[in-house]
Amino acid sequence: MCCGSDERRRWQVSGYCRHDHRRLCEDRIAIELLRLDRAASFVFRISGSSMIDAGIHDNDVVVVDRDTRPVEGHIVIAIVDGGFVCRQLCRRRGDLLLEARNAQQIYEPTPVEGVEIWGVVRTGVRDYRR
Repeated sequence: MCCGSDERRRWQVSGYCRHDHRRLCEDRIAIELLRLDRAASFVFRISGSSMIDAGIHDNDVVVVDRDTRPVEGHIVIAIVDGGFVCRQLCRRRGDLLLEARNAQQIYEPTPVEGVEIWGVVRTGVRDYRR
Protein backbone atom coordinates (compact mmCIF):
# COMPACT_ATOMS: atom_id res chain seq x y z
CA MET A 1 0.00 0.00 0.00
CA CYS A 2 1.19 3.52 -0.72
CA CYS A 3 0.41 5.31 2.50
CA GLY A 4 3.02 4.51 5.12
CA SER A 5 2.66 3.12 8.63
CA ASP A 6 0.18 0.51 9.81
CA GLU A 7 -1.70 3.09 11.89
CA ARG A 8 -2.09 5.41 8.92
CA ARG A 9 -3.18 2.47 6.78
CA ARG A 10 -5.86 1.65 9.32
CA TRP A 11 -7.32 5.19 9.31
CA GLN A 12 -6.21 6.21 5.86
CA VAL A 13 -6.74 9.67 4.56
CA SER A 14 -5.63 10.55 1.07
CA GLY A 15 -3.61 13.44 2.49
CA TYR A 16 -1.08 10.92 3.83
CA CYS A 17 -0.35 9.73 0.30
CA ARG A 18 2.39 11.04 -1.90
CA HIS A 19 0.88 13.28 -4.56
CA ASP A 20 1.70 10.93 -7.44
CA HIS A 21 0.00 8.02 -5.67
CA ARG A 22 -3.05 9.89 -4.37
CA ARG A 23 -5.55 8.47 -6.88
CA LEU A 24 -4.23 4.94 -6.40
CA CYS A 25 -4.48 5.36 -2.65
CA GLU A 26 -8.02 6.78 -2.81
CA ASP A 27 -9.10 3.85 -4.97
CA ARG A 28 -7.48 1.43 -2.52
CA ILE A 29 -9.27 3.08 0.40
CA ALA A 30 -12.63 2.70 -1.36
CA ILE A 31 -11.94 -0.92 -2.23
CA GLU A 32 -10.93 -1.80 1.34
CA LEU A 33 -13.60 0.15 3.21
CA LEU A 34 -16.43 -0.87 0.92
CA ARG A 35 -15.07 -4.41 0.34
CA LEU A 36 -15.45 -3.97 -3.41
CA ASP A 37 -12.84 -6.62 -4.09
CA ARG A 38 -15.45 -9.35 -3.60
CA ALA A 39 -16.79 -10.99 -6.76
CA ALA A 40 -20.36 -10.82 -5.43
CA SER A 41 -20.33 -7.07 -4.60
CA PHE A 42 -21.77 -4.49 -6.96
CA VAL A 43 -22.54 -0.79 -6.80
CA PHE A 44 -25.77 0.93 -7.78
CA ARG A 45 -26.52 4.63 -8.04
CA ILE A 46 -29.92 5.34 -6.49
CA SER A 47 -32.40 7.40 -8.46
CA GLY A 48 -35.42 8.79 -6.65
CA SER A 49 -36.62 9.44 -3.12
CA SER A 50 -38.47 6.25 -2.18
CA MET A 51 -35.95 5.33 0.55
CA ILE A 52 -35.09 8.69 2.14
CA ASP A 53 -36.52 7.69 5.53
CA ALA A 54 -34.01 4.82 5.53
CA GLY A 55 -31.21 7.31 4.85
CA ILE A 56 -30.83 6.50 1.15
CA HIS A 57 -31.19 9.58 -1.04
CA ASP A 58 -31.27 10.39 -4.74
CA ASN A 59 -27.81 9.94 -6.32
CA ASP A 60 -26.42 7.94 -3.39
CA VAL A 61 -24.30 4.95 -4.29
CA VAL A 62 -25.06 1.68 -2.52
CA VAL A 63 -22.92 -1.45 -2.29
CA VAL A 64 -24.98 -4.57 -2.93
CA ASP A 65 -24.02 -8.14 -2.05
CA ARG A 66 -25.46 -10.84 -4.25
CA ASP A 67 -24.30 -13.66 -1.98
CA THR A 68 -26.11 -12.50 1.18
CA ARG A 69 -29.39 -14.25 1.94
CA PRO A 70 -32.07 -11.55 2.31
CA VAL A 71 -34.06 -11.60 5.54
CA GLU A 72 -36.83 -9.45 6.96
CA GLY A 73 -35.58 -5.94 7.64
CA HIS A 74 -32.86 -5.94 4.99
CA ILE A 75 -32.80 -3.22 2.37
CA VAL A 76 -32.60 -4.94 -0.98
CA ILE A 77 -32.32 -4.32 -4.68
CA ALA A 78 -35.12 -6.18 -6.49
CA ILE A 79 -36.31 -6.48 -10.04
CA VAL A 80 -39.93 -5.29 -10.25
CA ASP A 81 -41.72 -4.93 -13.58
CA GLY A 82 -38.42 -5.26 -15.44
CA GLY A 83 -36.57 -2.54 -13.50
CA PHE A 84 -34.39 -2.35 -10.41
CA VAL A 85 -35.88 -0.90 -7.22
CA CYS A 86 -34.46 -0.34 -3.76
CA ARG A 87 -36.87 -1.37 -1.00
CA GLN A 88 -36.99 -2.80 2.51
CA LEU A 89 -38.02 -6.42 2.97
CA CYS A 90 -40.89 -6.49 5.50
CA ARG A 91 -43.41 -8.97 6.85
CA ARG A 92 -47.03 -7.83 7.12
CA ARG A 93 -49.75 -10.25 8.23
CA GLY A 94 -47.47 -13.17 7.40
CA ASP A 95 -46.63 -11.98 3.87
CA LEU A 96 -43.19 -10.80 2.75
CA LEU A 97 -43.40 -7.43 1.02
CA LEU A 98 -41.05 -4.87 -0.48
CA GLU A 99 -41.79 -1.47 1.06
CA ALA A 100 -40.53 2.01 0.28
CA ARG A 101 -39.36 4.27 3.10
CA ASN A 102 -40.67 7.77 2.39
CA ALA A 103 -43.48 9.07 4.60
CA GLN A 104 -44.05 12.04 2.27
CA GLN A 105 -45.11 9.88 -0.69
CA ILE A 106 -47.37 6.87 -1.13
CA TYR A 107 -45.83 3.72 -2.57
CA GLU A 108 -47.78 0.49 -2.78
CA PRO A 109 -45.98 -2.43 -1.12
CA THR A 110 -44.90 -5.11 -3.59
CA PRO A 111 -45.43 -8.78 -2.69
CA VAL A 112 -42.13 -10.68 -2.89
CA GLU A 113 -43.77 -13.63 -4.60
CA GLY A 114 -42.62 -13.68 -8.22
CA VAL A 115 -40.06 -10.88 -7.68
CA GLU A 116 -36.33 -11.46 -8.01
CA ILE A 117 -34.37 -10.17 -5.02
CA TRP A 118 -31.17 -9.21 -6.82
CA GLY A 119 -29.06 -8.47 -3.73
CA VAL A 120 -28.82 -7.03 -0.23
CA VAL A 121 -27.67 -3.45 0.32
CA ARG A 122 -24.65 -3.51 2.63
CA THR A 123 -23.59 0.12 2.76
CA GLY A 124 -23.99 3.44 1.03
CA VAL A 125 -21.92 6.42 -0.02
CA ARG A 126 -23.08 10.00 -0.49
CA ASP A 127 -21.30 12.82 -2.28
CA TYR A 128 -21.88 15.84 -0.04
CA ARG A 129 -20.70 18.29 -2.70
CA ARG A 130 -23.98 17.99 -4.61
